[in-house]
Amino acid sequence: MARTLNIVAVGLIVLGAVAMAGPTFGFSTIAADRGVATDVANDQANALLGIDTVGGMVTLPNGDTRSVGTVSNNFGEDTINVGAEVVNVEGADASVVETKAVGEVSVGSPEEIVVTCGNTDEDLGERNVTFAATGEGSSVLVQSASFTVPIEIQCKPVLSGLEGTASTSGGSGKLNFNLNNTGNTDVTLVSASIQTKNNLENAYFTEDKVRFGGKSLNEDGTTVTLSPGDDPIAVELQKFERENKGGPEKFSPGEFTTDADNADIVITLDLADQPNDVKLYLNADYS
Repeated sequence: MARTLNIVAVGLIVLGAVAMAGPTFGFSTIAADRGVATDVANDQANALLGIDTVGGMVTLPNGDTRSVGTVSNNFGEDTINVGAEVVNVEGADASVVETKAVGEVSVGSPEEIVVTCGNTDEDLGERNVTFAATGEGSSVLVQSASFTVPIEIQCKPVLSGLEGTASTSGGSGKLNFNLNNTGNTDVTLVSASIQTKNNLENAYFTEDKVRFGGKSLNEDGTTVTLSPGDDPIAVELQKFERENKGGPEKFSPGEFTTDADNADIVITLDLADQPNDVKLYLNADYS
């Protein structure tokens, strides 16, 4: 027997119209036997697809993610499939902000709606960004559930990695690459930390062996300043080893990626007088 879906088509909600209800709102249905119904419920507990925005301005820096709210499953089913996409960015193309996949949402376990910089490398300032959420259960489909969040879009990269290469000279595993200041002001590197995961989950770098222009940031308050227009500085991750192997490891050439989830190496840089860390993502594997 073919499955029958009751469809709830929900139009744009202007947040000012529900200000008395706060940032929590959602979507429900009436007269589902009519096939298509539209009804807005300000009470999230009684809404099929509950949207709870973070409230206030969201600052979105280059190379990082931010939550704009959560979505709740009030379908009366254990799990539903939820999607969210950007449909409008005030004064800019909708592609400048992207959403991460939401996926399955269980009853009682709201999931975050997360955004990242998309098709831009510019600081666009404060923009109202409108999202459309969908929720699909076994018999009900909620579509075009819209909500708007103000976002400070800061997508111009302060730093960029240029090219990663692996070196195995002397039998010691190393990763070398260049780092460039692509911003408009001086950038001072204060500290650095290295995370390995995925293909390199059991590998590690000794942090005092990570060199920026020949200097270790984690020693005696040493800092490194990069000025716009300067030549890129050389970065070297030395003493690459694998747990329980007992010596340096060789690995295949690495390359930079924007896919944070699937990166094998995450380099987090703490910058002086900057509100957010800078993260560089690389892919690499054992040779």
